[in-house]
Amino acid sequence: MFKLILNLLWNRAKKNQWQLQIGAYLLKKGCGYEIGQIVQEKRLERGKWRVKVITGIFYNFNTNEINHTAENRVITTEAKKRITSQKVLEEKKLEKYFRTK
Repeated sequence: MFKLILNLLWNRAKKNQWQLQIGAYLLKKGCGYEIGQIVQEKRLERGKWRVKVITGIFYNFNTNEINHTAENRVITTEAKKRITSQKVLEEKKLEKYFRTK
Protein backbone atom coordinates (compact mmCIF):
# COMPACT_ATOMS: atom_id res chain seq x y z
CA MET A 1 0.00 0.00 0.00
CA PHE A 2 2.76 2.41 0.96
CA LYS A 3 4.61 1.69 -2.28
CA LEU A 4 1.49 2.38 -4.33
CA ILE A 5 0.86 5.76 -2.69
CA LEU A 6 4.53 6.69 -2.97
CA ASN A 7 4.50 5.75 -6.65
CA LEU A 8 1.40 7.89 -7.26
CA LEU A 9 2.98 10.86 -5.51
CA TRP A 10 6.32 10.39 -7.28
CA ASN A 11 4.62 10.32 -10.70
CA ARG A 12 2.62 13.43 -9.86
CA ALA A 13 -0.80 11.82 -9.87
CA LYS A 14 -3.81 13.95 -9.11
CA LYS A 15 -4.66 14.47 -5.45
CA ASN A 16 -7.96 12.62 -5.68
CA GLN A 17 -6.28 9.49 -7.12
CA TRP A 18 -4.06 8.82 -4.14
CA GLN A 19 -6.79 9.88 -1.72
CA LEU A 20 -9.11 7.28 -3.31
CA GLN A 21 -6.42 4.61 -2.91
CA ILE A 22 -6.02 5.46 0.79
CA GLY A 23 -9.80 5.42 1.26
CA ALA A 24 -10.19 2.06 -0.47
CA TYR A 25 -7.43 0.58 1.70
CA LEU A 26 -9.03 1.85 4.93
CA LEU A 27 -12.47 0.53 3.90
CA LYS A 28 -11.03 -2.94 3.22
CA LYS A 29 -9.28 -2.97 6.59
CA GLY A 30 -12.31 -1.65 8.50
CA CYS A 31 -14.89 -3.98 6.99
CA GLY A 32 -13.95 -7.23 8.71
CA TYR A 33 -14.98 -9.34 5.71
CA GLU A 34 -13.22 -10.26 2.48
CA ILE A 35 -14.81 -11.13 -0.84
CA GLY A 36 -14.97 -14.92 -1.09
CA GLN A 37 -15.00 -15.43 2.69
CA ILE A 38 -17.34 -18.10 4.06
CA VAL A 39 -19.65 -16.57 6.67
CA GLN A 40 -22.05 -19.41 7.52
CA GLU A 41 -21.86 -23.12 6.84
CA LYS A 42 -24.25 -26.03 7.25
CA ARG A 43 -23.62 -29.67 6.43
CA LEU A 44 -26.21 -31.05 4.03
CA GLU A 45 -25.05 -34.61 3.55
CA ARG A 46 -21.81 -36.51 3.40
CA GLY A 47 -19.33 -34.45 1.43
CA LYS A 48 -21.61 -31.45 0.71
CA TRP A 49 -21.95 -28.15 2.54
CA ARG A 50 -24.30 -25.19 2.10
CA VAL A 51 -22.27 -22.05 2.69
CA LYS A 52 -22.95 -18.32 2.61
CA VAL A 53 -20.15 -16.50 0.75
CA ILE A 54 -19.46 -12.75 0.65
CA THR A 55 -19.83 -11.57 -2.96
CA GLY A 56 -19.64 -7.79 -2.63
CA ILE A 57 -18.70 -5.02 -0.22
CA PHE A 58 -19.87 -1.42 -0.55
CA TYR A 59 -19.95 1.81 1.47
CA ASN A 60 -23.17 3.77 1.99
CA PHE A 61 -22.37 7.48 2.34
CA ASN A 62 -25.87 8.45 3.49
CA THR A 63 -25.89 6.18 6.54
CA ASN A 64 -22.07 6.11 6.96
CA GLU A 65 -21.80 2.33 7.14
CA ILE A 66 -20.18 -0.56 5.30
CA ASN A 67 -22.53 -3.23 3.90
CA HIS A 68 -21.98 -6.51 2.13
CA THR A 69 -23.90 -8.86 -0.13
CA ALA A 70 -23.84 -12.63 0.30
CA GLU A 71 -24.78 -15.61 -1.82
CA ASN A 72 -25.73 -19.16 -0.85
CA ARG A 73 -23.70 -21.90 -2.52
CA VAL A 74 -23.37 -25.67 -2.25
CA ILE A 75 -19.77 -26.85 -2.22
CA THR A 76 -17.95 -30.11 -1.58
CA THR A 77 -15.77 -30.84 1.43
CA GLU A 78 -12.62 -30.73 -0.72
CA ALA A 79 -13.47 -27.23 -2.00
CA LYS A 80 -14.16 -26.07 1.56
CA LYS A 81 -10.81 -27.43 2.75
CA ARG A 82 -9.06 -25.70 -0.15
CA ILE A 83 -10.68 -22.34 0.67
CA THR A 84 -9.84 -22.55 4.37
CA SER A 85 -6.27 -23.72 3.72
CA GLN A 86 -5.67 -20.77 1.38
CA LYS A 87 -6.86 -18.37 4.10
CA VAL A 88 -4.55 -19.99 6.67
CA LEU A 89 -1.57 -19.75 4.29
CA GLU A 90 -2.26 -16.07 3.63
CA GLU A 91 -2.48 -15.36 7.37
CA LYS A 92 0.82 -17.18 7.98
CA LYS A 93 2.51 -15.16 5.22
CA LEU A 94 1.28 -11.92 6.77
CA GLU A 95 2.47 -12.95 10.24
CA LYS A 96 5.87 -13.90 8.84
CA TYR A 97 6.10 -10.59 6.95
CA PHE A 98 5.31 -8.48 10.01
CA ARG A 99 7.67 -10.47 12.26
CA THR A 100 10.59 -9.75 9.94
CA LYS A 101 9.98 -5.99 9.90
